[in-house]
Amino acid sequence: MKHGCVLKLFLLVYISLITLSPIKIRQELLDSINSATVAFVYSNDKLQSFFQNPTRAYISGYFYFEDDLAADIIFGLDLEWMEGIDKPVHFSGADWMCLAGISRYGVLSFPTGSPEDVKGKSTSPEKWATKDLKINLQPKKWYKMRIEADFSKLEFISFSVQGNGINITENISGNRLTYPNYVPFDRPSLSFYTFALRSKEFSPMNDGNAKIYFDDIEGGIYNGSDYDIIFSNGFEDQTKISIVPVSLPVSPIQDISEKLWYHENEDAKIKITDVHCRSGSKSILCDADLTKTKLERKVNSGDSEEDWLTVETKHLYIHYKKGTHAEENIKTAENEYENTYEWIKKTVPFKLSSKKIHCYLHEKLDKWGYAERAKRSVHYVYSKDMKLTSGHEMMHIYLSEFNEDMPQRFEEGLCRSYEVRSKRGKDGKIYSCELYRLSKLMPLKKLTTKEVFSDWYETDGEGNTAAAYVYFLKNLIGEKKFWEFYEKVDKDNFETKLRDFTNLTSAELDKKFATFINGLKDPPEAFKS
Repeated sequence: MKHGCVLKLFLLVYISLITLSPIKIRQELLDSINSATVAFVYSNDKLQSFFQNPTRAYISGYFYFEDDLAADIIFGLDLEWMEGIDKPVHFSGADWMCLAGISRYGVLSFPTGSPEDVKGKSTSPEKWATKDLKINLQPKKWYKMRIEADFSKLEFISFSVQGNGINITENISGNRLTYPNYVPFDRPSLSFYTFALRSKEFSPMNDGNAKIYFDDIEGGIYNGSDYDIIFSNGFEDQTKISIVPVSLPVSPIQDISEKLWYHENEDAKIKITDVHCRSGSKSILCDADLTKTKLERKVNSGDSEEDWLTVETKHLYIHYKKGTHAEENIKTAENEYENTYEWIKKTVPFKLSSKKIHCYLHEKLDKWGYAERAKRSVHYVYSKDMKLTSGHEMMHIYLSEFNEDMPQRFEEGLCRSYEVRSKRGKDGKIYSCELYRLSKLMPLKKLTTKEVFSDWYETDGEGNTAAAYVYFLKNLIGEKKFWEFYEKVDKDNFETKLRDFTNLTSAELDKKFATFINGLKDPPEAFKS
């Protein structure tokens, strides 16, 4: 649910408002930061009709900042309707974003949707509208912000700010909402956000205060004559904030606690505080400070509460445990996994995301390795007995970003198509075999196009068959067309796209695929047991 290029809005903010400090940078800085919180609602009875027939909706909340808030900080609110996988109104997994922010000197900024969004393809919000509201917000005062959108039209309606003699409502109707993310929740939801943004491009010294406080967030949906409030939260009911739990291929929305605040992204610097409160005893602090945390720091692996040490490389964060083989050989590991990244970069024809992957090195795992796409993390065994540096797991991260709608089994097949596995035979010798050749061990009923493009897989044999289909299709249409095909496919259109690229029906492809499998070299005996 991260907003990708959201920080490009700074290209539109008035540079003249920023005062640079002559002090030298003493700490390593992030290129940009989006410090955001998010809370979800999905079970409210009144919401169920909204999810089927969306109408107007709003988010409002109060904000506060101190005297030395930097001029380049953009802060605001966001309301998003996530359609879910099951029976969407427009597109499966679509996320419609209604985000707007303001600077302390009254520059309003909000992203506007692209033509691709309304055709069902998520795009990073590259285009931003800005307007100088000709106001100066005063420090140490609480102001109220409100954003209203029409989700039936997928358009903004208005932005308003009130308080301390200011009462402005800006008509921003006609501007389309953006669809920045595919979100794999099984059912629909509305989500509510507070945020503070900053970019090193416009604040190379990271000077000034970057803290914004929010309180009393509220949201509602239109009932035909008025708004029904379906969300109201003043940060009073929690003390700690965790990351949103998301899993693939489909994440149950019920795994997320309603009206509980989460980190919108792992870099967000947010916390519940009692420093400045409009009501009650708590508020939320969104800090857009660009300072990186120490490179060797404690992180949670996602499968253990033990502490991890971290080293940062050019493209990765590599996490390892104290006293392990990985720690003893961390410089070697850095080079090995950077080489893995470089192999992927040379192998795929698309540009890899610049955001770094988290790479966890374990002494022991239940499996050799696995990927967590939503967390952009990969896990490997790295011990004296077994050192896995395969590009397979990293490849999953980048492939899912290239086409997040690709059926999972075919994606797995593409990752396996590059792999060779070794095994010791009964004679004591080591034999090697390309994984796609193992498809010869699968029953004929599994050697079909429909099987290969399933959105799930359970066995190695199914993944190996998908790998064989990758080779088959590349041989049939060529490498260049294969990647063009890969970018356009989803679980619902694969038969149509295959026909477009091959001029063959699924039944005709099944026959050719069976012939291809029969022509493969048999796997070694060591792999048949």
